[in-house]
Amino acid sequence: MLSGPTKNTAYLLLTFVLIVSCFVVVSAQLPSQDPGHKEDAEVVGVKFSVPNSFNLEKSSDSRVAFMRHKKYDLALFVAVPEKQVDDNYLTSLSNTLTSQLFPKEKDFRWKLLPSDSDKKVSKFQVASGNTKGFNGERLFQTDYIAVEVKDREILVGYITQLGQFSDNAKYLFNLKGVGGMSMPGWYAQAHILASVTGEKYEEINPGTVIRATPVKKN
Repeated sequence: MLSGPTKNTAYLLLTFVLIVSCFVVVSAQLPSQDPGHKEDAEVVGVKFSVPNSFNLEKSSDSRVAFMRHKKYDLALFVAVPEKQVDDNYLTSLSNTLTSQLFPKEKDFRWKLLPSDSDKKVSKFQVASGNTKGFNGERLFQTDYIAVEVKDREILVGYITQLGQFSDNAKYLFNLKGVGGMSMPGWYAQAHILASVTGEKYEEINPGTVIRATPVKKN
């Protein structure tokens, strides 16, 4: 049995170990958010990885790859423009994606929302943005990131439905900025980006880090 100074020393040592252990836990990186690789695919010579939980479908546009989520109203896309990306191209691409995700929905009015140019997730990134489309009943939003690889501009993104009811969808459409975002969409978008650019997944999506905040002494 420990007693006196030896007992106090052991107690202090145990306390120190517990404090260090707790700090390590709360400052650790959470597990990777990468959904993982399902299969290889290619569109117009651009090779990429299809992430888990998405199914590659034949697209009506030979320059666009379309991947539908197994459960959600969500799809990924890889688009290789033949010409300069402008408002007309983004509107046409959005209509193509919507018609494949929900073929019966038509007559969308689209808003184009460029992103903050200072917020880059890839060293190959040249542009990013969103489009919001509303047809009086349903609202769809795309999120795209354009990268330049081997002198080719490639758009990688996702399209998802927002707003459960027409009034809610209209409200989100009329918002000045984006109506929301899809975390599964972003995780999978980052997966494809990494496969296209050759970067590591964590370089594009570092994930969440829990950090300890020191307690100030009174």
